[in-house]
Formats: sequence, C-alpha cells, structure tokens
Amino acid sequence: MEASLGAELLKLRKRRAVWSLVGAAVALLLVIGYALPYARYLLTGDPAVLGRALPDRLAVTAVDGDVRYVGVLAFVLGVLSAGGEYGWTTLRTALVQRPSRTSVLAGKVVALGVVNLVLVLAMFAAGAAAAALVAAAVPSGAPWPPPAGLTRGIASGWLILQMWTVLGALAGIALRGVAVPVGLGAAWLAGVETLLPALAHGPLAGLRPLRDALPGANAGALVAALGRPAAGGERAALVVTAYLVAAVALGVVLLRRRDVT
Repeated sequence: MEASLGAELLKLRKRRAVWSLVGAAVALLLVIGYALPYARYLLTGDPAVLGRALPDRLAVTAVDGDVRYVGVLAFVLGVLSAGGEYGWTTLRTALVQRPSRTSVLAGKVVALGVVNLVLVLAMFAAGAAAAALVAAAVPSGAPWPPPAGLTRGIASGWLILQMWTVLGALAGIALRGVAVPVGLGAAWLAGVETLLPALAHGPLAGLRPLRDALPGANAGALVAALGRPAAGGERAALVVTAYLVAAVALGVVLLRRRDVT
C-alpha cells in the first residue's frame, strides 16, 4: 500500500483543484464564521451578535462549517479523486503496475485523510487568527478553549470531512465518473439533508428516526456536542464512523468486482 499511498499523495498535491477546495473552505469559514458576525457587531454595537466569532467558541466555529458548507467541498474532493480516475484512465494505468485494487483504494483513502487533516488544521489556524483579531477589537474577555477541547474539535472535524470525502469517492467509483456523482451529491446535501429534517420537525414527525440516521444529522450532532461543557456526542461519532467504514467497504467491493473502464 505504501507505493499506492505515495502515488495518491503526489497526485493530490499536484492537482490545483485540491488546493482550490482547501482555499475555498478556509475563505468560507473566515467570511461566514467571523467577518459577517463582526460586521453585524459594527452595525448594532451588540457584542451578543459575535457569538461563535469569539475565541472560546473556536472549536465549534471551525468545525460547524464541515456540516453546513465544507462538507459539500469534501464530497466533491472525494468524487474528483476517485471518479476522475475513470475519465483520465489513470486507474487502469495504476493497476497495470500490479498493485491490488484494495491497495489502490486504501492508499487513496489514507491520502484523502492526510488532505483532510491539513484542511482541518488550516481552518483552525485561520479561525484562531480571526478570533484573536475579534477579541482584540472587542473587550469580550472570552477565554481560549482548553487544549483538550481543541483536540476534540480537530478530531471531530477530521472525522466529518473524511466521511463526506469517502462518500464522495464511493459515488465516483459507483458511477465511474465525476459530473453525475457531483450533481447527485449536491442534490442530496442541499435537498434531502435539508428538507427531511425540516419535515421531521413539522408535519411529518414520523420521519424523525430516518432523519436521525442521516450522515448530515449525525455530523451536526457531533458539532453540537462540542459546545457542551460535558463530553457527549459518542453516538453521533459512532454513526459517522459507521458511514465512513461502510463507504470504504462498499468501495472495495465495487472496485474489485467491476471493470475499471
């Protein structure tokens, strides 16, 4: 698997689309998580509108985007990484070198995990810098989160992003392309993951068990647990992990049993 991992890391490092997605994720965090709340503060003069822009909420703010908008980018990253191999015929070229298909997919999943770790750390670093600027401009007196809280936030953010990325890779493998998986993924994230929770809160309360099983709902529950004084969120973390493991397993089955062309 080491050769496959090295090849995947090289491909991801050389693709400008990967770094564009990372840059877009950080930019969205800074604008939505910090610039907009600070602009509202300047307009209203009310420190309460700063909310998650203060240092003590760093872990929640940096990870919350993984549920609301960065998850879509992570899904696209997975589709590009796996589905793009079919259009570029690079998967067939790699398999000619005689690695097993399982090794190729394992290398891809680990390499995507490295990219997601870089992304999460970049978002936390950018968020910390923005929060420090907000704290300097506003006499809030908000403390910084403890190291354990930051570590928990980084781990949660990585788990959520890795789940979405691997689900995107699975869609790319299943549909052997990029355009259709991206379209279906966007429809799912913008439609089902948004519409079903709204319906379950209103006229169709019987849909709540289905809502509670959605990957997005459990990612949101994991983020919500970061804002609580006690630990919690174990069930949500287990469900997100289950989606991640199931996506890898199904990807292995599809890649091993079907032709790559």
